[in-house]
Amino acid sequence: MTARLVITLSDDAVAALRTKKSLSIRVTAGARGGASGDAREGSLAARAVAWAKSGRKEFGTKELARKFQLSRAHASMLLSRLAGGGFPVRRKSRGVYEYKA
Repeated sequence: MTARLVITLSDDAVAALRTKKSLSIRVTAGARGGASGDAREGSLAARAVAWAKSGRKEFGTKELARKFQLSRAHASMLLSRLAGGGFPVRRKSRGVYEYKA
């Protein structure tokens, strides 16, 4: 998989770039897609959160693996990432998660 970087510049940054012909940009680590509790539309994470929100009180890796046709390891990794990444998914116990509003 190839890494992809998307940079969105404000109007002020574009104006500064046009006048000065250069712009210094500092990239910091830590701001991931799930840090604010949202995922890219259509991604597996977004679909999993929407599925969890659809009325399930509790769910586990087995249900997620079955629903999205994933291996249990992949489902476990995804749920772990969702629970620790600022998404509205909380780990209740080993392999058991819940959607928190």
